[in-house]
Amino acid sequence: MSLYNKYRPLTFDEVIGQDHIVSVIKAGLKQGKYANAYLFYGTHGVGKTTIARILARALNCDNIKDGNPCNKCNSCLTSINGNHPDIIEIDGATSGGVDNVKKLRETAYRSVFKKKRVVIIDECHRITGAGSQALLKIVEEPPDSTIFVFCTTEVHKVIDTIISRCQRYQVYKIPKSLIIDNILRISKLENIPIKQSVAEAIADVSDGSMRDAISILDQSSANMENIDADFILRSHGFISNEMLFKISSATAGGDLLSLIKDLEEMCSGGEKQVVSNIMTHFVKLLVAKVTGDKIYGKFYEEESRKFTEDHLFNIVNRLDRLSRNQNITNIIVPMTLINILFSEKITEKCRKNGYSISELANIIANKFEGKTVKTGLEPDVIAIETGGGNWLYIIDENSRFVNDSRFLKGKYYIVHPDDTIQLASSSENILDGLDLIEKGIIKGG
Repeated sequence: MSLYNKYRPLTFDEVIGQDHIVSVIKAGLKQGKYANAYLFYGTHGVGKTTIARILARALNCDNIKDGNPCNKCNSCLTSINGNHPDIIEIDGATSGGVDNVKKLRETAYRSVFKKKRVVIIDECHRITGAGSQALLKIVEEPPDSTIFVFCTTEVHKVIDTIISRCQRYQVYKIPKSLIIDNILRISKLENIPIKQSVAEAIADVSDGSMRDAISILDQSSANMENIDADFILRSHGFISNEMLFKISSATAGGDLLSLIKDLEEMCSGGEKQVVSNIMTHFVKLLVAKVTGDKIYGKFYEEESRKFTEDHLFNIVNRLDRLSRNQNITNIIVPMTLINILFSEKITEKCRKNGYSISELANIIANKFEGKTVKTGLEPDVIAIETGGGNWLYIIDENSRFVNDSRFLKGKYYIVHPDDTIQLASSSENILDGLDLIEKGIIKGG
């Protein structure tokens, strides 16, 4: 048995991080009050289906105590084993068609044990439009003995006429501190030699999902003695705090070359998570810039001193736009991030010295000792001759020039003498071009 199933809560009191829900439901059950339909909605792994099952058992329990099912009577034991004839679980994704709903309507009115017929519909947003309309009739006028419990991760896709007939509860992400405590508790019971830092990393990776956290613990338990926090973070596409501060320090100092290979390695397979981690880090820096060390502590406050508020806001804004891109790849992410930092350096140098990007291009050309630099294609494009008739284009992700079918947003290209275009996808090509940029812009004066 998996650890998640082994330690799945069986009473309301065992549910972690959802006191706002269980306290209200328990109070109602103690007074014999309940709704004909419930809707639990929230992200995955936070307890929606677990609460629904406990509620179903409590409604059919022979010895309910303080709003909790006893888990000892015949009804509770049958439910725990998954064989209760009056507790029906339906997957909206596979049984949400109109024919399935019609069959449900035929059986929903008949209670075998003469208590409550509880119908739990998981992922109810996946029920088809025709299925939802067929279900609506019985939800509108349910018999007293039938209770519907809807669970969904996407409440906005559930039709309003069903939502309006439910007692609704939002199931929140579980706080990190509670996940850590539970991971340490289970580890102690299972004799798993876990470090505090590893438990914290698991909580970070799980992002408020207790199911994910326990599953990661289960997956890692056999080799826990050899696992550290960085391994947990890296294996799930996250970036360690040490690397995040390295990225922000390099950004502040303009040391772009030191980040190229690190970014490429980080982005192999988990691009969206990498962008999210980096953006969250810069958001924290922006908050620290405004509030000092009150929220994120002295390390973020000290790091934020390296940036202006406008610089941090610009980075966060552009990373946010990148995170919304549905087609990001392990090439686009590092290159776009570098482009963001590079563009900031151009803007900063222009602002400090009072010249336009065209005038800056002439300065770059002089630094390149006769290399040709073209501007004028668009305000946010610089083209640099890299030798042998080849060109390196630096294209701002917001430039209109990216509408040219040959180019994509935020990438670096080498244009060959025959006008063929090669994406600078290898570290060597990228480093060749950025070496020129580094010498010409960041170190030049």
